Amino acid sequence: MEKYVNNFEFTISNNSETKEKLKSYFKSYDFEQIKDENENLLFVKKWYILNGWKFNPLNWEAKIDIKLTKKNKVIINHIVHSNGFLTPIAFKSLFEKFLLNLEQFVEFDIKT
Repeated sequence: MEKYVNNFEFTISNNSETKEKLKSYFKSYDFEQIKDENENLLFVKKWYILNGWKFNPLNWEAKIDIKLTKKNKVIINHIVHSNGFLTPIAFKSLFEKFLLNLEQFVEFDIKT
């Protein structure tokens, strides 16, 4: 299995509901929340024996570490374990869209 690592960050205008929106977003994609300490969140999707047969990359084993800064930045580091069906270029494009969608949801309550 290949491991893809990507970083993403964005700035938000209102920090009051950000943490709850992040939790809601990842819960809607069946991520499990592992950590909620101070301004750090950790979401995972665990590996299962059938992962090699899953074609949707959003269902692959993943770890998403999120840090919220005092300057209203959301910093995301995510690691996804591939089943070999996706090239690094396609992976990067897919997850950038997934995280841009997250940004729209957190900032404007828009989920596409």
